[in-house]
Amino acid sequence: MRLVGCILVFLAVGCGKDDPPPPPTTPEATARVAGSGAARPELSILDEPGRWKWAISQTRPEGRTNLNSTLNVSWAGNGHFLLLENEVDVGSYQEHELIVKHFNAQSTTNRYRCSWFQNDGYVRGFHGQWVPVQARMDWQLAYPTPAPGTRFPITEVAPSPKARQLVFQLFEKNKVILDCRIEGQQTGPFITKGPGAPHGPWLTRLGKAGKWKDTHYDVVKGQTNHLTQISQQRWARGGKFLINEGAVERNGKTEHFLWVKSWDTQDRVYRWAYLNQDGPVDYFTGYWNEEKQLITWQLIYQDFTLELIEYLNEPNKRSWEYKMYGTKIVNGDNEILSQGAGTSVYQGK
Repeated sequence: MRLVGCILVFLAVGCGKDDPPPPPTTPEATARVAGSGAARPELSILDEPGRWKWAISQTRPEGRTNLNSTLNVSWAGNGHFLLLENEVDVGSYQEHELIVKHFNAQSTTNRYRCSWFQNDGYVRGFHGQWVPVQARMDWQLAYPTPAPGTRFPITEVAPSPKARQLVFQLFEKNKVILDCRIEGQQTGPFITKGPGAPHGPWLTRLGKAGKWKDTHYDVVKGQTNHLTQISQQRWARGGKFLINEGAVERNGKTEHFLWVKSWDTQDRVYRWAYLNQDGPVDYFTGYWNEEKQLITWQLIYQDFTLELIEYLNEPNKRSWEYKMYGTKIVNGDNEILSQGAGTSVYQGK
């Protein structure tokens, strides 16, 4: 559903403003982009696509655990988003994670973004700063907004294009509750997998794998805009994360987007991360209404709130309506900055 991204870019980061200029492009950087599949030079320093092995050492207050995992790394959105699908061996079963990395050209500092979905459906968002001399990425927790005394720094070092070293610690109330060390090696090419299947009924209702056609309109500052687009959905390995990627023509340019939805088994809510090409990522929380068969999605920022209601009454069709509210009070209610509605229709595999 591209309308959310368009509206958010327009109102939150200033659609129509010029993006900060990218760093100078060298012939060497251009060659790296051409060989890696990355859409822009800044992305070429991320993990190489392929199959990776992670050796994980975790230390918690109750003791230390050693684990192994397999990651399949691939580009999505024509090289704008890097997907890391992680299968972690935990005894006799597997847990699954999904990591999505991209670059925010609209930010002036800490321009890399990482959305890390856990096995239980929870998601954290990180902002990263690349230190080229040391081939190091410093990630800092940005979502959810850290509580006082909470920190989650991650240091990621690339000693070579086919190797990664990660060190991170989770602090709560200024005490370390998790210390993790990861050694990663690329072991072969990416292994393609089919569209997958959802893991349980809470995820099944989110939609089928395959092509979907979106038709919608929105009204912003009195101007009505109409948009039609085709996107492709698939389930990540393990069936716990629904990935949707597509593109839209806007102002004569093709803009790619990607979103991921999950079911948070602990908090019993849905999670939705919406990533814009070369732009920000927005994190929604969704609340299920069994009686009405709908999800109410909420995105809350300091200067506006977006509420989107998604109706899931038919397996091959979704409809939605949304309103974005500002902080200004008009006639006793919050000012409506924009509103709209639309439908998604399943087109087949």
